[in-house]
Amino acid sequence: MDRKAELKNVTLMIRQPHYDLGWFQGDFGDSFNVVLDTQAGIGSKALNEGRVDYIPFLTSLRFKDEHSSLRKMKGIDVVMLVVSPPDNDGFCSFGLYLSHKRDYAKRAKKVLAEVSGVPSMRVHMPGDNRIHVSEIDFFVEHVPASHKEESPKIPGETEKRIAEHVSTLIHDGDTLQLGPGLVTSSLIPLGAFDNKNDLGIHSPIINKGLLDLVRRGIINGKYKNVNTNRSVSGGFRGIRKTEDIDFIDGNQHFEVRDMTYVNDVQVIASHENMTAINSVLAVDLSGRLPLIPWENGCSAEQEAR
Repeated sequence: MDRKAELKNVTLMIRQPHYDLGWFQGDFGDSFNVVLDTQAGIGSKALNEGRVDYIPFLTSLRFKDEHSSLRKMKGIDVVMLVVSPPDNDGFCSFGLYLSHKRDYAKRAKKVLAEVSGVPSMRVHMPGDNRIHVSEIDFFVEHVPASHKEESPKIPGETEKRIAEHVSTLIHDGDTLQLGPGLVTSSLIPLGAFDNKNDLGIHSPIINKGLLDLVRRGIINGKYKNVNTNRSVSGGFRGIRKTEDIDFIDGNQHFEVRDMTYVNDVQVIASHENMTAINSVLAVDLSGRLPLIPWENGCSAEQEAR
């Protein structure tokens, strides 16, 4: 940012931002082109005011252009990641949430890694959630940014009615995918999966509620015909308590995979009794998003609609 006067035509892609380090404040001319990727988060206001750009895509097809003879994908020059310190074999963990991090690292010309020693970064489990020091060009120390925790939203009568209805649609042995949002996150505390048995997980994220169902034995993956006995995801979100991190770390039941695998249509279709529960966000015909509901607030009726 300090060097903007000497830099030209730099495209900065930010994935689901939680902090504004100045990228959403104004016009950078021909110095920077700021692009939001996947979810706008706190950048939604800048997006709707035209100060930043946005790339919508299906997560499983993020790198489809690489295999297309019709389009030439622009290469990634530098990727910046946060990793754990290396273990005795030289592998660094990506922490609780993987998403596309390893995919970007494999494709970038230079990999910059911030090394963080916080407990949530040191988790190890089966899957793709690690990178070797030989694949990283430069290391720097990670300095965590402070941020205010959001107060949890309280489910209302609408969420309770939805949970009661969802409970009738879930059967023993089903494999679950749960998306983000108040409605889906309310299903577990409201008892939608109580009295169910031998459920499985194949989902982009595992939240605190799903983790609790694993602890209670309701989710065990026993009848999954793909990755049997394992809960497969792109990572964990909303997990902060030490006892939860300790439960995940080294637990062979959890398998964290690249999102290109988790959301691959063929992989999903290979599951028997797959049940996906998601909220829907409005998109107009030009592809522009409205203000992001989870930042600006919306009712459960709006979210469900």
